[in-house]
Amino acid sequence: MAFHNFYGQQADMYSFIYIPKFLMTERTFSCIQNTSKIIYGFLMDRMKMSVKNQWIDDKGRVYLIYPMNELEKDAGMSRKRIMECFQELKEAGLLEQDVDEPGYSGIMYLKHIAVE
Repeated sequence: MAFHNFYGQQADMYSFIYIPKFLMTERTFSCIQNTSKIIYGFLMDRMKMSVKNQWIDDKGRVYLIYPMNELEKDAGMSRKRIMECFQELKEAGLLEQDVDEPGYSGIMYLKHIAVE
């Protein structure tokens, strides 16, 4: 494998998983493990599909669906680890799930910080 410098427009050739800076810098979220923050980034990225598909519930909230097997593959993490991350994000108030069966991600509502 060879590694090369970026030239010109090449720096814009990759897609990225964005992790909001507040998750990394705010003391409130210092108890959240970085793997959970990475999962949050994957869920944020998935929100683009939700908006494109107009996945909006009867209350006007955008929801997302991310099948567990896809998230496992995309994040390179085990189902057990992802479930632990979900739990951590839920405890921090950043994720709400409507799950009917264990081990299934179900419909999810990702939360963000509103400045008041």
